[in-house]
Amino acid sequence: MNRFVIPAAIGAGAVFVGWIALGFVGTSYLALCMTLLIGAVYAMGLREMSSYRSTTHTLRQALTDMGEPLESLSAWLARVPAALQPSVRARIEGERVGLPGPSLTPVLVGLLVMLGMLGTFLGMVMTFKGAVFALEGSADLQAIRAALAAPIKGLGLSFGTSVAGVATSALLGLVSALCRRERLQVTRLLDTRIATVLRPFTLAHQREAGLLAQQQQVQALPAVAEQLSRLMEQIEQRNLALNTRLEAQQQAFHADVGRAYTGLATAVGQSLQDSLLAGAKQTSEAIVPVMESALQQLVAETRQQHTQMREALQAQLQGVQAAFHEGTHTLTADWARALNESTASLQTEWQRAGEHAQAQQQALARTLEANVATITEHTASQASAAIAGMARVLTQSEALVAAQQQAEATWAEQQQARMDQLTALWRTGLNDLRAEEAARSEATATRISELTLQLRTGMGQLDERDTLALQERQQLMERLHGVLQSAEITTQGQRAAIDTLVANTGHTLLQVQEQFSQTLALQADKADHLAAQVGGSATELSHLGSSFQQAVELFVGTSEQLVQSLQGVEAAVNQSMERSDEQLAYYVAQAREVIDLSLSSQKAVVEDLRKLRNQAVATAGTA
Repeated sequence: MNRFVIPAAIGAGAVFVGWIALGFVGTSYLALCMTLLIGAVYAMGLREMSSYRSTTHTLRQALTDMGEPLESLSAWLARVPAALQPSVRARIEGERVGLPGPSLTPVLVGLLVMLGMLGTFLGMVMTFKGAVFALEGSADLQAIRAALAAPIKGLGLSFGTSVAGVATSALLGLVSALCRRERLQVTRLLDTRIATVLRPFTLAHQREAGLLAQQQQVQALPAVAEQLSRLMEQIEQRNLALNTRLEAQQQAFHADVGRAYTGLATAVGQSLQDSLLAGAKQTSEAIVPVMESALQQLVAETRQQHTQMREALQAQLQGVQAAFHEGTHTLTADWARALNESTASLQTEWQRAGEHAQAQQQALARTLEANVATITEHTASQASAAIAGMARVLTQSEALVAAQQQAEATWAEQQQARMDQLTALWRTGLNDLRAEEAARSEATATRISELTLQLRTGMGQLDERDTLALQERQQLMERLHGVLQSAEITTQGQRAAIDTLVANTGHTLLQVQEQFSQTLALQADKADHLAAQVGGSATELSHLGSSFQQAVELFVGTSEQLVQSLQGVEAAVNQSMERSDEQLAYYVAQAREVIDLSLSSQKAVVEDLRKLRNQAVATAGTA
């Protein structure tokens, strides 16, 4: 229907404007110009409606040719006119946005009516002006009728512009309404497509898809958890089976190795025994002449071995003593240096406490904690080093004792094998010598074991003393922290008191200033009054001077009170600083006492170790 109505309305408007314009040709150029202007405005509106209708048809064609299902929204929107793409995209995404309408046509409809009326008014002005000229220029009735005929005919023609404006306005409005109707139909078609083909691209569908995916994930979570639990059980079972298999293989390997070593030891022992027996039989006859010299050489070698072992043990003990002395001296020097450094830093920090009490007390607390931590770490490292050195010495001593015992056992076995092949007399002598050597070896081993036990006991006592010293230092740090907190609280209280005093002082100064200002104002008023009353006497002037003097004295007294208050504040601050210095001196003395106790305990430990070393040396010399 619109395909025929819209062109007909457009053609009717154009024909109507042309017909009216032809009527004005040669009669009224003003009406002709107005009619042509109306036609131009009408053409502008038709151009906009043509573009509007073209975009509507393009959108309809895009909606009609839409495939099902639609693969890409961007590709389809490329077919939509650029002016409609934002609105169409927003409408697809779920926003209730209308498609854009014509912007100039509603204005042009009203403008056409106004132009028609303007042409009519101009025609009426010109017509009435001609009638006035005709009436003024002639007094004859026939002449007046002839003169008024032409303006009245022109008056009828001047209303043609109004008719043209109203007609074009009505037809342009009709075309606009029909185009809007087409756009509304296309909008309904777009909504239909959004509900069907374009639904996958809407936000509602995406939300539903997201919810569906979440529901599927939630439904799949129990199955995944069950699969994970089964997988964990399988892994645990595999680990158990693997551990069992490894343990069985290790046990089998150890059993095989044990059997192999046992067989090897048995074979080696048997071969050695056979070789020794054969050698003994072969050398029994030749060893008798040289046995005496061999025994003498054995005795000499034994004595030489004992001498070498005694010297080596003594050298080891001397090395241990030197290392321990060196470590002790180093530890003492480090402690003294750390003590001096901490004392110097403490004194430096506490000398600055007068300027910023709270900040310096916190800095001092951090410095004390750092120094105590450094001393503690250094002491622990030195003690660990000393313990490690003593452990190495003990390990070497035990290794030396084990080597000596092994050598003595080997020597005893060799002597026993040889003495079995000698005569009874030499066998008796060798047995006596072996017994003496065994007794000496047992005595030496027993003494070394006692020395080792004493060293371990001393090291345990040293560890206990170090632990007690560390606990004492921790307690001291806790006390220092508590005192610092109390000092901080005291400082805050003093600061609050000073702030209150300063506020009160400021308030007092304000009051004094107000009183002084009021007094000056009062006296100024009095002076003005006295100046107005020229008949004032000298007595009133002297009274005025005394009033000024009283005001000045009041201000001076108030100033003196303020100075006294500030002096009291200064005295309170000085007392607080003195108390802080006293507390600092007390804390430094406590720290020195703790460090002296620690040094004395370390010296006692060193003396005990020296005594143990002397006892070990004396025991070794006696052996």
